[in-house]
Amino acid sequence: MLLSKYSGQEDIIVGGITTGRELRELKNTAGMFVNTLALRNKPEQFKTFGEFVREVRKNFFSAYENQDYPFECLVEKLGLSRDISRNPLFDTMFVAEGFDNYSEISVEGLSFKPYVFKQNSAKFDIMLTCEEKNDTIDFIFEYRTSLFKKQSIEKLAQHFTSLIDNLIDHWDAKISEVEILSEKERHELIYSYKDALAAYPDKETIHSLFEKQARNNPYRTALVLDEMEMTYMELNEKANSLAWLLREKGVGKESIVAAFLERSFEMVIAVFGILKAGGTYLPVDPKYPDDRIEYMLKDSGAKILLTQKGLLDRIDFDGQKN
Repeated sequence: MLLSKYSGQEDIIVGGITTGRELRELKNTAGMFVNTLALRNKPEQFKTFGEFVREVRKNFFSAYENQDYPFECLVEKLGLSRDISRNPLFDTMFVAEGFDNYSEISVEGLSFKPYVFKQNSAKFDIMLTCEEKNDTIDFIFEYRTSLFKKQSIEKLAQHFTSLIDNLIDHWDAKISEVEILSEKERHELIYSYKDALAAYPDKETIHSLFEKQARNNPYRTALVLDEMEMTYMELNEKANSLAWLLREKGVGKESIVAAFLERSFEMVIAVFGILKAGGTYLPVDPKYPDDRIEYMLKDSGAKILLTQKGLLDRIDFDGQKN
């Protein structure tokens, strides 16, 4: 549920671990039998917490019954592409441990006690371990420092605690209604910033602010697309050239210019060029159905359409294509 609240996703896969010693003859056998489980659950917003807990319980026992099926075989059967830097099915792991059976023991003058192994590298983006000790359960977050700051994980832990607190008294609440914010954090978000004021350049326009940036940092990178880059100066010069062309074609105040362009440098140039010419920018996504595109162009009254060669014959347009 916490991962769903953070990501907005309703289909979450979390990794789990089993000892692999369910067979009686393996109970006291030395060796490594640990296997990984992929626990897939769907914390959909319309479900109540109680319904979701029962669903998770059912899915867990179903996965547990098949714990002997090797994880690598599952990955191979699914035909997933492999990346040695990532786990193929999940990036988060949940581990439940009980250490009551691992206390110090003595045998014929020898004493044995658990050795605490300190690991300096994280195997997953986030791993949450719960350790049962006497009458308490401790939760430990392990995370990749290349992805998360300590403060971010501390905030995550606070939200996890708040989520548990809220769920204890709201078993029948819908997932959409359950909050992860504490009352203190909610109060800060709502009231602490409501009187904050910031000066806004009300006499500036988007393209004039862009031009200032181009003057101050002409050689800095403004656009990046795959392996290509464009500086502020280059972008500004191309936008100016387009603006002059549009003005020659009659574009000015209240003129609507449609931009039927794929994601590209040309799309950004079109936006600034139209604004610099004094026109109104109408974005038309090539992914839209043809009938929707034709309706937008007709309903807007656009007389000029900026597009790319690969899209020229896609639709009929009565105005000018550039």
